[in-house]
Amino acid sequence: MMPYSVIPAKAGTSGRPAETSRPWIPAFAGMTALALAFAAQPAAAQETPEDIGIGHGPPPLRPKSDRPQPAPEIIAALPDTLAGAAALKLPNTPMVMYMPRNLGKDPLALVMATRGSELPAADNLAGQVRGSFHESGLREIVREGTFAAAKWPKATTFFGEYVTGNGRKQSWTLIDGDDRISVMVTYYKAKDGPRLQAEVAEKIFGGAVVSAGKGKGK
Repeated sequence: MMPYSVIPAKAGTSGRPAETSRPWIPAFAGMTALALAFAAQPAAAQETPEDIGIGHGPPPLRPKSDRPQPAPEIIAALPDTLAGAAALKLPNTPMVMYMPRNLGKDPLALVMATRGSELPAADNLAGQVRGSFHESGLREIVREGTFAAAKWPKATTFFGEYVTGNGRKQSWTLIDGDDRISVMVTYYKAKDGPRLQAEVAEKIFGGAVVSAGKGKGK
């Protein structure tokens, strides 16, 4: 069991994370509910309403291998540092956190590497990412598009840059077969954006090239 549960915190509107006893939580706002589920409990204990039969009769027989699981070789290859912070690998989850000493001031990142046939659909990735900012509030869509990664030539990808009530966000998603890599970087100074984009492109995706156009508002 993890020593704490990840619960999305209500963010303020100042561009800085809301006050909380766990100040890193609002800074990661924008990752999918999948991240919250994995952080809340070990992979072996993850159940959904459908799994336990709430309102649906007996639970369906479904191999656990169909559910999203960590992709160990991808996680093992993740860098020791990203966005100026050291890696914190969470046991029994597909998540690696990169948490700075000065939370709310310095950039931080969350990387997820999952494997399984029950991952969210690859269509409408932009809508999925935008919808994940409902707690902090989406203020501006700066850019949205795709990126190319030579290691995954047939992958479906998405890149987005946003301004939210919890600071600025860069969101990366790569889906290749049953594998999905998601990256969310939070930062507070616009000038840091190009540097962080280049670092994620190189360290996580092996020199990915982003092709993203200017956003069209919210």
